[in-house]
Amino acid sequence: MTSIEDNVQKLREIDDSIENYPTLMGDILCNHVPDSVKDKIRAMVADMFGTLAQIKTVREAQAETVKSDMLASGEKTYEGNGYRITVMPGRVSWDGKKLDGYMVAHPEITPFRKVGNPFVTIKTIKG
Repeated sequence: MTSIEDNVQKLREIDDSIENYPTLMGDILCNHVPDSVKDKIRAMVADMFGTLAQIKTVREAQAETVKSDMLASGEKTYEGNGYRITVMPGRVSWDGKKLDGYMVAHPEITPFRKVGNPFVTIKTIKG
């Protein structure tokens, strides 16, 4: 296995641990109690993490509302309640292939061409 494959495998193991954390937590707690209460503990842990998931969903929706409010207000920044919210301008993009072709015909624009550093994104795929 390559270094990338090894590191991706470790990432998968961590993500699986996070995803299975409610079950793992219930199992750990159940190691210290009589069998008669293990099902109740597992149910309580599942409820707690279900509630946490609901809170995260509500928080995401509220964050989207705040973002919409900021854009609609025309304000560039807001600071209060422990948050600093900043509206960033949209990114400017150009058709690189066409501009590279134009640059061949007009080399005087070459100094204006800048290439950023490569970056990596990680997305979880289901399937």
